Amino acid sequence: MKLRRNLLPLLLTMSFLIALILTSISPAFALSENYTLSSPGVRDLPDPKGIFFPPTNGYTVLSFPRVADNEVGAFGTVFLRVIAGCLKDGDIVSFRLPDGLVWSKSGMEDTPMTNSDWAKVSDNYNNAYGQMDGNYILVPQAYGDDNALDNVDLEVTMLSEREIRVQIIGEPSSEYNAYLYIFPKHVWVEEGYSGRVNLIAEAPPSSGFPSDTIAIGDVNFNGGRVSVSVTSVDTFRDNDEITLRVTEVSAGCLNPRSESLKLKLPSGFAWSNVNRIQTIWGDSDFVKNGITINIDEDELIMDVSGESESATNIEFKVTINVDNRVFARPGVVVVKVSGASSVSPSRLWVGEYNPYDLNGDESTDILDLLLLNQLLNDAPVGDNEKADVNYDGKIDILDLLTVAQNIY
Repeated sequence: MKLRRNLLPLLLTMSFLIALILTSISPAFALSENYTLSSPGVRDLPDPKGIFFPPTNGYTVLSFPRVADNEVGAFGTVFLRVIAGCLKDGDIVSFRLPDGLVWSKSGMEDTPMTNSDWAKVSDNYNNAYGQMDGNYILVPQAYGDDNALDNVDLEVTMLSEREIRVQIIGEPSSEYNAYLYIFPKHVWVEEGYSGRVNLIAEAPPSSGFPSDTIAIGDVNFNGGRVSVSVTSVDTFRDNDEITLRVTEVSAGCLNPRSESLKLKLPSGFAWSNVNRIQTIWGDSDFVKNGITINIDEDELIMDVSGESESATNIEFKVTINVDNRVFARPGVVVVKVSGASSVSPSRLWVGEYNPYDLNGDESTDILDLLLLNQLLNDAPVGDNEKADVNYDGKIDILDLLTVAQNIY
């Protein structure tokens, strides 16, 4: 009997829904088939299996780290491949860092390397030029086949504190491709430098080395030495467990103070159940003994004592709860990020609140309308409280219309 009694409100709501669909159909078809939506700040990352080396001469960056200013940083390793027969005795190429960065001597900060620091170091398999605990160039004996540079020497000369020149001494084999790695692992970054770091490879037209601009990392990207991110963004109705990551650009970036980091939810939401704090990489003792995470309703606070001995990446799980449905606004849930540490971003998208998903399948559709129709005129108490989507103290056709307006 109840289903028949509620049939008219449901039919009215369905008519309203059809009208909505008809008025919105044109804009929907106007979207390009390539149009996609993604979370702000989220970038599509390449599959490591998709990394390939160019079929002709070229440079490939094997990593793209973020480093801090006013200290020594390790940038991404650069791999160079030159096809057989291109290189010859005397060919040169220079590698230049941006202004404000220095090829720094191992164990020092802003002290530039000298020519003697780039001397050849060999073992039974590979030749290296530079300081193995700092900046160096590695020539592997083979890379699949033999390496054309294995039977020659390289002369590395400091042209300035930020530029080196590499010259071939001897005749490379014309039968094999040539390979080398550049390891900029001890580069001084002056205070105040910020942004993309490009390594400029420059060779004269007569040289077989390629010229290129190679992005090897970022300095203080978005202005913070500590970054906070969420591993996935989900839609939820009552609560959602999320995974947060806190990453230091370099050792000691998490300021050893109370409220080193603070994440504040918008009105109507509250944190609970911090668990499974783990070290992804870095100083695990620091994470175990120096980090405490506390919750004060809508604030998640990280207190830090001591400093990490190496750049550290921390991951932990925490739950977002709908604490007050009247004040909790449907849509994207963005937390404010602050604290004593230099942190980015200042706002972080952590989830999407959808109070119209009555059956909990993470979408609002006809099934939610059908469920709500069964609850019409019931008292909004207990499990039925969720059906009063407009919070007017009753479950009626206005709730059906509200859900219908939010079907997607």
